[in-house]
Amino acid sequence: MSYDKTIGVGPITLVDDSTIASASNEDAGRVYNLVSGSIARGVYNPTAPHYYGTVYTDHSTIVINGNTLDQSLNFQTNTGSNSQGTNHLRLHGSISASYSGSVTNGFKARNKETVSSTFYFVRVKNGDFNYSNNPTYVTGSEGDIAEDEFIGDPKAYITTVGLYNESRELLALAKLSKPLLKSKKRELNIRVKLEY
Repeated sequence: MSYDKTIGVGPITLVDDSTIASASNEDAGRVYNLVSGSIARGVYNPTAPHYYGTVYTDHSTIVINGNTLDQSLNFQTNTGSNSQGTNHLRLHGSISASYSGSVTNGFKARNKETVSSTFYFVRVKNGDFNYSNNPTYVTGSEGDIAEDEFIGDPKAYITTVGLYNESRELLALAKLSKPLLKSKKRELNIRVKLEY
């Protein structure tokens, strides 16, 4: 983040202190301090960091301390009443001015997310699922198979796999990348990856 050049302050970069401190757990979730540093180099002075605010990671919110901006960066926050303060415009201008179109400047963020996954292996035996529920598979009021060649050798294409619990309630659907031919001559093993 860089600040307005008209007040004589050069660019600074800020980062949370998650690399040197544990989060404090509050009602708002995990909370870190906002300090001088960068994503690439970490906290600039780990033994005595300069604090600029608070980062509420679970809410994706950064709160910058106005007094620190005034004292350390000569930001000159307008605190008077009955006057036209432009604090929000100056802060926005400072942040947006840090972007110069290059990869090395600008507002950057990092994110970490834990994704759990489980693999399910579904075995489709050669005698199972050889018929389709598609209405075009049958004809007439008796539900006769529409294609004569399917009478002795039924074929179907599997496009979706459903995962059910013990009460036979559908929990998840897995769509295949392409339909798989299923017949009495083919047995299939399908791997389903469930991420949560």
